[in-house]
Amino acid sequence: MVRKIALEEHFLSPGLVDYWRPTMTEVPAPLVDNLYRRLTDFDDLRLETMDKAGIERAMLVQPYGAYRYDNRYQADAAAAHPDRLRCVLTIDTNGDVDEQVDRLVGASGARGIRMFPRNSPWSDASGA
Repeated sequence: MVRKIALEEHFLSPGLVDYWRPTMTEVPAPLVDNLYRRLTDFDDLRLETMDKAGIERAMLVQPYGAYRYDNRYQADAAAAHPDRLRCVLTIDTNGDVDEQVDRLVGASGARGIRMFPRNSPWSDASGA
């Protein structure tokens, strides 16, 4: 049997709900509620959905524009189900890359990294 792994699994953290909801104004309310439940769940609903689709593991990838270099939310979610969820961490290439990789990958069990330098086309003008 072929093992299935879902790549770039989407999620929504509590801190972004207020920004997300206004983007859903033209989507029917029942669908918005369903999407919200699915995007914020890392336990029974997500794992059950993965099982139904025959997905053995999922790779959580955070949107850089939303979280910058803060990997805690997705790392915690992946750590709660290490046999099913993994994550890709975002690091700042202008910082100490070796230290970040050692610290973040070791603590989270991440399986990949995304590198975004400050003041790149993907960062804001402040370099934050």
